[in-house]
Amino acid sequence: MSQMTNTLLEMSELRNIKCSDKIQLAPMTDEVFADLAPIADEKNVSLTRDGDALIIGSDTLIYRMIFNLTETPSVTPDAIR
Repeated sequence: MSQMTNTLLEMSELRNIKCSDKIQLAPMTDEVFADLAPIADEKNVSLTRDGDALIIGSDTLIYRMIFNLTETPSVTPDAIR
């Protein structure tokens, strides 16, 4: 129950976040990879990217999205095989 409450509170706060940042995905992804390198090394997982894009959004939320999408398979690589 508390998880659902936290999720709902977090979602309501997202509406107030400015989403007009111009974000280059390659440098942000490189930053996420650097932050997750110790975990990836420990799990013997290689983090790579290919390409780049410019998007408009919240740099905080996009960083968080990339981090979450990268962290889950890095932490549990067997789950994605």
